[in-house]
Amino acid sequence: MLLKFKNRLTKFKKMLESVYYNDEARFRLSTTLKITLIPLITICVTWSFIFIILRMDLLFFDAHNMTDIALFEETYYQFVINTTLDQWHLLGTMFIILVFVGIYLSNLFLRPFRLIRKYCEDFVENKETAYDPDFFTDLKLLTSFSEYFFNYMENAKKLGRIDSITIPDKYSRIHSPVFERDFFVQFSFLIVLTSIILSVFLNNAAVSIHDGIINLAVQTLHPTALIKYFLEKQTHIIDDVLLWVNLVHVLLYLLLALHLYGKVSVPAFGIFSTMRAFIKGNHKQRIHLMGYYYLRPHCRSINKYLDYLEKNYKVKD
Repeated sequence: MLLKFKNRLTKFKKMLESVYYNDEARFRLSTTLKITLIPLITICVTWSFIFIILRMDLLFFDAHNMTDIALFEETYYQFVINTTLDQWHLLGTMFIILVFVGIYLSNLFLRPFRLIRKYCEDFVENKETAYDPDFFTDLKLLTSFSEYFFNYMENAKKLGRIDSITIPDKYSRIHSPVFERDFFVQFSFLIVLTSIILSVFLNNAAVSIHDGIINLAVQTLHPTALIKYFLEKQTHIIDDVLLWVNLVHVLLYLLLALHLYGKVSVPAFGIFSTMRAFIKGNHKQRIHLMGYYYLRPHCRSINKYLDYLEKNYKVKD
């Protein structure tokens, strides 16, 4: 029994090590954690505000010398705990969905680079290959120029030489990363959609807890008309708190979308500019990205492809 446990523990440790040393797996994990961390913070902040307001209600009742306040306080905390626990299955489902969204988005970010890497590896190994990017999901600048570059090099392979070429103006005028609106909107839509769904869930949960507390207070304490008025108007405070929390929640997700977009737009421009320099005649040009560890295997494959072209085909000016 102990031996089996040790073997399982060893396998689990090796699995964690494989994930840690796998650059793409680390990128997927990092992306997923970032996507799930924001709602976790939002939930904690929302619950904190709600509990502060409810605690103030207890002090308010105590200040007005409400009878049976001790019995109500015990029932009050039991109700809050039970209501919160009732929401955990929905909350767990939301986080599972967010994990799958994070995995999907990380694969979406890596897909254009993975397609280029596969083509380059197959080309160097003299395998039948074709570069067929999906222009709806991929980075248009990188995918369109890569297709132009690979088609030109396919012709160079047939001719046995690399002729000089004039780069089209739409590519030669680009000197910095461009904003890919369609790509950004597509993956941002998933992030914002999950953000809205989670915000609705938080709002419903908070309002449900507060309404339950009001009903509990009415049934247990038999409050005066003045206290009933106070509790009913307190709903506006809850709405204001939820409004600001939701605005910050959506803003953080938009900032995250920009952050994640920068993770792919900058290296995409680096690969594009390297290919452009190579096709213009600078055949010593290679990709050197600093900090984008998750794209190192892809860049190595592209550089080997460029090495292969330089060594195997004559250059004609």
